Amino acid sequence: PTLAKEWNYEKNNGLTPADVMPNSNKKVWWKCSRGHEWQATIFNRNKGVGCPICNSERNTSFPEYVIAYYLAKYGLEVIHSYREKGYELDVYIPSKKIFHDSLNFGLPLIPHCISFWLRQGLDRYLINYFYNSSILGCYSFALNFANIIQMVGAAVNATFSVTIYKCLADRSMNGLQSLKRQSRVIAILFIGLTVVVMCACYLLIPILFSNYSDSLSYILPLSIGSLAQCLYLLYVNYIFYYKNTKVLMYITFTTSVIHAFLSYMVAKYSLMYIAILNACSNIIIMLLVFMYANKLINKHFHGEK
Repeated sequence: PTLAKEWNYEKNNGLTPADVMPNSNKKVWWKCSRGHEWQATIFNRNKGVGCPICNSERNTSFPEYVIAYYLAKYGLEVIHSYREKGYELDVYIPSKKIFHDSLNFGLPLIPHCISFWLRQGLDRYLINYFYNSSILGCYSFALNFANIIQMVGAAVNATFSVTIYKCLADRSMNGLQSLKRQSRVIAILFIGLTVVVMCACYLLIPILFSNYSDSLSYILPLSIGSLAQCLYLLYVNYIFYYKNTKVLMYITFTTSVIHAFLSYMVAKYSLMYIAILNACSNIIIMLLVFMYANKLINKHFHGEK
């Protein structure tokens, strides 16, 4: 009953004390009688761990108070004057889960980042190896126009990701529906931008850059690949929010390894094969990320497995 009075009903997204077990390691929000808010596991609260800010005011010096205040403010569980094996720690973060979660989130991103080089850097190396500067120049010229689509996609993603994170944190069904509508609108805008860029290339390159007319054959596959990359950015934030980077690594790295192998096999036959393969790889990654993002949403909003 005492702990139930300090349960933060506003920040626990509908979760109540009746929904959890006393020995649960689930971290939830609490609010003491003085209005201080902090996160702590239910298990540690049942062991007698109280409000870290109140404790700091009673038992710690001012520097310790400042450290504890900001740690608690940013969601870390803090215990003051913690004793173990005859030693006392002024400020103790009891859970090793923070370090464990950081590794689980960060380590898969290493092969995930390498996957971009496998799809792009290796392609450029193979193109340089098999083709002369004239063909390479036409391909690079077309790639520059396709990159316009990706730059817009990256800019939109940097802005829209804030909306995604806020909606997922609120866990509001109305907010989720609004988020889905906004995502569809942005996807349509990406498609429209791709069509505009492609049409502009087909109309203007023969007039303004006639020396690069051969680059027109690469515009379609490279633009489609860039569109797929923009749509990927639109949905990958769901995976980042729920910290499922291991699955993201499996998707991007596995696809990129297959892409690298196929690029090596077909590069010597035609540069068009590399452009088409790039588009196919981006589309496959985008579709897999889209499906997994929807699976995460259904799991966290609808309770589906």
